[in-house]
Amino acid sequence: MRFTIEEINNRTDLLPGITLGYRIFDYCSDIGSLPSAVDLIACGEGDSVRLGANQSCLPNVVSVSGSIGSTEAITVSQVILSNMLPVVNHGASSVQLSHRQKFPSFFRTVPSDKFQVQAIIHLLKEFRWNWVAFVGNNKDYTLDALEVFHDEIESADICLAYQGFISDTDDGAANDKVLNMIQQQKIEVVVVVGHEGPVKAFLKKAVQRNVRKIWIGSEAWSTSTLDLIEESDIDRLGTVLGVTLHQKTEFNRRPVGSSPPQSSRGSCGQICEKCGELTAKDVNSLESTFSFSTYSAMYAVAHALHKTLSCNQTSCTKSSVEPYMMVKALKNITFTLYNQSIEFDENGDPPAIYDVVFWNWTSKTIDTVGSYNSMLEPSFSLDQDLIHWHSGKDPPILRCSADCNPGQQKKQTSFHSCCFDCVNCTAGTFINHTTKNKCIRCQKHEWSGNGSTSCQERREVYPHFDDPLAILLILATAVTILLCGGTLTLFVRHFDSPVVKSAGRKMSLLVLGFLVLSCVSVFLLLGQPSHVKCKLCAPIFLVFYTATLACLAVRSFQIVCVFKMAAKLPKAFDFWVKHGGRWVIVAICFVVQVVLSTLWMWIDGPVPIERYTEEEIVFTCTYGQHGLLFAMFTVISLISLVCFAFSYMGMDLPKNYNEGKAITFCLFIFYVSWTLFLTLYFIVSQNGNYTLIMMAMGSSMLSSIFGVLLGYFGPKCFIIIFRPERNTATYFQAAIQTYNMQIRR
Repeated sequence: MRFTIEEINNRTDLLPGITLGYRIFDYCSDIGSLPSAVDLIACGEGDSVRLGANQSCLPNVVSVSGSIGSTEAITVSQVILSNMLPVVNHGASSVQLSHRQKFPSFFRTVPSDKFQVQAIIHLLKEFRWNWVAFVGNNKDYTLDALEVFHDEIESADICLAYQGFISDTDDGAANDKVLNMIQQQKIEVVVVVGHEGPVKAFLKKAVQRNVRKIWIGSEAWSTSTLDLIEESDIDRLGTVLGVTLHQKTEFNRRPVGSSPPQSSRGSCGQICEKCGELTAKDVNSLESTFSFSTYSAMYAVAHALHKTLSCNQTSCTKSSVEPYMMVKALKNITFTLYNQSIEFDENGDPPAIYDVVFWNWTSKTIDTVGSYNSMLEPSFSLDQDLIHWHSGKDPPILRCSADCNPGQQKKQTSFHSCCFDCVNCTAGTFINHTTKNKCIRCQKHEWSGNGSTSCQERREVYPHFDDPLAILLILATAVTILLCGGTLTLFVRHFDSPVVKSAGRKMSLLVLGFLVLSCVSVFLLLGQPSHVKCKLCAPIFLVFYTATLACLAVRSFQIVCVFKMAAKLPKAFDFWVKHGGRWVIVAICFVVQVVLSTLWMWIDGPVPIERYTEEEIVFTCTYGQHGLLFAMFTVISLISLVCFAFSYMGMDLPKNYNEGKAITFCLFIFYVSWTLFLTLYFIVSQNGNYTLIMMAMGSSMLSSIFGVLLGYFGPKCFIIIFRPERNTATYFQAAIQTYNMQIRR
């Protein structure tokens, strides 16, 4: 401080014609220094350096700097600031001193502890250490930093495993207690924010007990314990990192040639008997943490005074100054020292620039390995290659619990959020960096397995048209329709031939039409279900295939009547033929099935639904009203049984009129195909394979249709095309005569 004031007094561009004076007090204690503090603000002439002598009462000084400790600065500043006398402090970093309502004229050239703690938090986050202890002495410097530390770690995923206070004296028991707690909690990272003396005693105790940890120090002691680093067994301490005020390497301290002024008063701190014995080597060997901040504080006062007195390069126009004027000037000054801007924010704080240091046991030096700057949003940099860890080559992983694997959720096992078990997210949920450590359920159309980090789209399951089975079914249906069309054309061309007449002629054409319409239901099974498909698929097949079976049943009955019942019941047979009995029966069966289908669709018809499995969305149709659906299947089943009964009765008829075998074959195909379908349905439905069920249903429908086409119309088409000699009236009459002769025998 003396060097800075003498340098300012020797300058001609700053405070020209003005000489700065000073008083220096050694701060002993709160009570012992209060008289000195009161003396600074007291009105009086004495030997003070006063400006504005015409004023009735002005303090003895225009500004105060000190003390270096936060607790001491808070105590003294409350006295000094009572009349707005500005304090430009060079060492007190307590967060409390930033409160402008409580300390309206307090300024400082060291950053607030808020920024120091933020730098420490960045250092912890750099290595992802989250299980830490915080210790220090029970002073405002430590308490304020601890409060900020509590606030900052909430958003930094860091847990304070233990907080304790070390002894301010040489009480080894208190330090042992803190070290015991650190060991018991298995804490490997210890943040130490405290004053140099107590911290040094604490670290020595840790060395004695061989407590090897990672120690992170505050600016108060990170570079001020050079004698400690030179001890032979200091490497038993572990690894020491710290933050310290940014050191200006181009700023050189100079020894003071003369001894400080001595006061005749006997109050605390006024007599320094050995100050005059200091050499240049002694001064240069002193700890330099606050050298530049002291230098900056003196220049801040000088620049504020220069502005208040309206000075230029040669002279000052004003001759008086009051405390409030200095406060106003200090709020607005900006100047540069050694390429560093000196200014104060709205709280009287300067920008925060810190160095990150490492205690190098090999070279017995304190090396700078990184930096922190609050002005650059903020910026933090660290060269990890310069750090030699006591535990090995690589930075240790020091966390309460290891990180969870992707797809795992943290299940907290203690009060601290850093201690947890890892549990896989269950199926249907996921977790990633966007879900705030919580398993989130997938959307309805998505799925996920156990331990997933994202959801996938569910596969839509229904009979796709491009599925191989669907393509095969389409081709088979198309071939069946073409065969029906070809058969219909062949029958029309040979409409008056005996074969077509024996097949029922008009009724055979009607059956072929019913078969073609029944094929439409197969196409309705394919593609994504809709309201139209769900409602029409079953009714179309049941109505038209029921009509087909009714025609076959009537045809079987009519042939049996001709050969076996016409002679015995001639009137009944005539009534049947005269009133078109066969058409009436077919119409009744057709209408009954149409009515049942209409009621089924109208009362409670099938609708498309989505059934969700683990990985799929199954698009299917409901069954609608079960009673009516059962009635529809009952009708077709009864007609098939009646048809089978008449066809069996006609098994011994003439060969050309023997349609019993053909119809029996058709019914055999019908029964077998639907029996296989029902068996497959009960087996596959347990696995939810809807696509296979639909394909099986389509195959059963197509088999039933193709069975009629092949079994009933196939032999007739064969005779028409390949055995035309059998398609004559003579051949059919011969067959009838042979049958009559066999009956008579």
